[in-house]
Amino acid sequence: ASPAAALGALGEGPVRVLWSPKATTWLHAANTSSSHAGEATLVVAKEDHLRVICSCQGGRFWSHIGELGEEIQVDRAESLPLDADGLDVTQSLQEARKWLRHNALEPVTCQSCVGDVAAVMDLAGAEGSGGWL
Repeated sequence: ASPAAALGALGEGPVRVLWSPKATTWLHAANTSSSHAGEATLVVAKEDHLRVICSCQGGRFWSHIGELGEEIQVDRAESLPLDADGLDVTQSLQEARKWLRHNALEPVTCQSCVGDVAAVMDLAGAEGSGGWL
Protein backbone atom coordinates (compact mmCIF):
# COMPACT_ATOMS: atom_id res chain seq x y z
CA ALA A 1 0.00 0.00 0.00
CA SER A 2 1.12 3.53 -0.68
CA PRO A 3 2.42 5.43 2.38
CA ALA A 4 0.25 8.36 1.26
CA ALA A 5 -2.83 6.18 1.77
CA ALA A 6 -1.92 5.44 5.40
CA LEU A 7 -2.89 8.09 7.96
CA GLY A 8 0.22 9.32 9.70
CA ALA A 9 2.79 7.48 7.58
CA LEU A 10 6.26 8.71 8.56
CA GLY A 11 7.55 11.32 6.20
CA GLU A 12 4.05 12.40 5.11
CA GLY A 13 3.94 15.30 7.58
CA PRO A 14 1.94 15.92 10.70
CA VAL A 15 -1.69 14.93 11.17
CA ARG A 16 -3.92 17.98 11.83
CA VAL A 17 -7.52 16.72 12.14
CA LEU A 18 -9.09 13.39 13.12
CA TRP A 19 -12.80 12.71 12.86
CA SER A 20 -14.85 9.88 14.31
CA PRO A 21 -18.52 9.59 15.26
CA LYS A 22 -17.43 10.12 18.88
CA ALA A 23 -15.10 13.13 18.54
CA THR A 24 -13.36 15.58 16.27
CA THR A 25 -9.73 16.26 17.17
CA TRP A 26 -7.58 19.18 16.07
CA LEU A 27 -3.83 18.75 16.49
CA HIS A 28 -2.23 22.19 16.61
CA ALA A 29 1.06 22.99 14.87
CA ALA A 30 4.00 23.05 17.28
CA ASN A 31 5.90 25.87 15.57
CA THR A 32 3.43 28.70 16.20
CA SER A 33 3.19 31.34 18.91
CA SER A 34 -0.31 30.16 19.85
CA SER A 35 -0.92 29.05 23.42
CA HIS A 36 -2.22 25.78 21.88
CA ALA A 37 0.99 25.06 19.92
CA GLY A 38 1.80 21.35 20.00
CA GLU A 39 -1.44 20.53 21.81
CA ALA A 40 -4.79 18.99 20.91
CA THR A 41 -8.38 20.20 21.11
CA LEU A 42 -11.25 17.70 21.00
CA VAL A 43 -14.97 18.27 20.59
CA VAL A 44 -16.79 15.27 22.05
CA ALA A 45 -20.52 14.66 21.63
CA LYS A 46 -21.97 13.50 24.95
CA GLU A 47 -25.69 12.64 24.82
CA ASP A 48 -27.37 16.01 24.25
CA HIS A 49 -24.39 18.35 24.60
CA LEU A 50 -20.87 18.98 23.34
CA ARG A 51 -17.75 19.07 25.45
CA VAL A 52 -14.46 20.67 24.46
CA ILE A 53 -11.35 19.02 25.88
CA CYS A 54 -7.94 20.69 25.57
CA SER A 55 -4.57 19.15 26.24
CA CYS A 56 -1.68 20.80 28.00
CA GLN A 57 1.91 19.72 28.48
CA GLY A 58 1.83 17.56 25.36
CA GLY A 59 -1.26 15.57 26.36
CA ARG A 60 -0.21 14.87 29.95
CA PHE A 61 -3.25 16.79 31.24
CA TRP A 62 -6.72 17.32 29.75
CA SER A 63 -9.03 20.23 30.67
CA HIS A 64 -12.75 19.69 30.09
CA ILE A 65 -14.42 22.96 29.10
CA GLY A 66 -18.17 23.44 29.46
CA GLU A 67 -20.50 25.10 26.98
CA LEU A 68 -20.15 28.46 28.78
CA GLY A 69 -16.34 28.30 28.73
CA GLU A 70 -15.94 27.19 32.34
CA GLU A 71 -13.39 24.53 33.29
CA ILE A 72 -15.35 21.48 34.46
CA GLN A 73 -12.51 19.15 35.37
CA VAL A 74 -8.87 18.33 34.65
CA ASP A 75 -7.69 14.75 34.09
CA ARG A 76 -4.18 13.34 34.15
CA ALA A 77 -3.42 11.13 31.16
CA GLU A 78 -2.31 8.32 33.49
CA SER A 79 -5.63 8.30 35.36
CA LEU A 80 -8.32 8.71 32.71
CA PRO A 81 -11.74 7.23 33.57
CA LEU A 82 -12.37 3.67 32.48
CA ASP A 83 -16.02 3.42 33.50
CA ALA A 84 -18.70 2.90 30.88
CA ASP A 85 -19.69 6.58 30.93
CA GLY A 86 -16.14 7.87 30.32
CA LEU A 87 -14.70 5.13 28.11
CA ASP A 88 -15.48 6.84 24.78
CA VAL A 89 -13.79 10.04 25.97
CA THR A 90 -10.79 8.11 27.27
CA GLN A 91 -10.37 6.30 23.95
CA SER A 92 -10.51 9.61 22.06
CA LEU A 93 -7.92 11.16 24.39
CA GLN A 94 -5.59 8.17 24.01
CA GLU A 95 -5.90 8.43 20.22
CA ALA A 96 -5.08 12.15 20.39
CA ARG A 97 -1.99 11.42 22.54
CA LYS A 98 -0.78 8.92 19.93
CA TRP A 99 -1.01 11.57 17.19
CA LEU A 100 0.59 14.24 19.38
CA ARG A 101 3.62 11.93 19.75
CA HIS A 102 3.59 11.23 16.01
CA ASN A 103 3.50 14.94 15.16
CA ALA A 104 6.34 15.68 17.57
CA LEU A 105 8.52 13.29 15.53
CA GLU A 106 7.52 14.69 12.12
CA PRO A 107 9.17 17.75 10.60
CA VAL A 108 6.66 20.55 10.94
CA THR A 109 5.48 21.65 7.52
CA CYS A 110 2.11 23.23 8.24
CA GLN A 111 1.55 26.59 9.94
CA SER A 112 -2.24 26.46 10.20
CA CYS A 113 -4.16 25.45 13.29
CA VAL A 114 -7.46 26.26 14.92
CA GLY A 115 -6.84 29.24 17.17
CA ASP A 116 -8.73 28.94 20.43
CA VAL A 117 -11.53 27.23 22.28
CA ALA A 118 -14.07 29.91 21.27
CA ALA A 119 -13.45 29.24 17.58
CA VAL A 120 -13.82 25.50 18.15
CA MET A 121 -17.08 26.00 20.05
CA ASP A 122 -18.39 28.23 17.24
CA LEU A 123 -17.61 25.53 14.67
CA ALA A 124 -19.14 22.79 16.78
CA GLY A 125 -22.21 24.81 17.68
CA ALA A 126 -22.98 25.48 14.04
CA GLU A 127 -23.45 21.78 13.38
CA GLY A 128 -25.06 20.53 16.59
CA SER A 129 -23.91 17.42 18.36
CA GLY A 130 -23.31 15.10 15.44
CA GLY A 131 -21.99 14.83 11.93
CA TRP A 132 -19.31 16.87 10.25
CA LEU A 133 -17.88 19.97 11.83
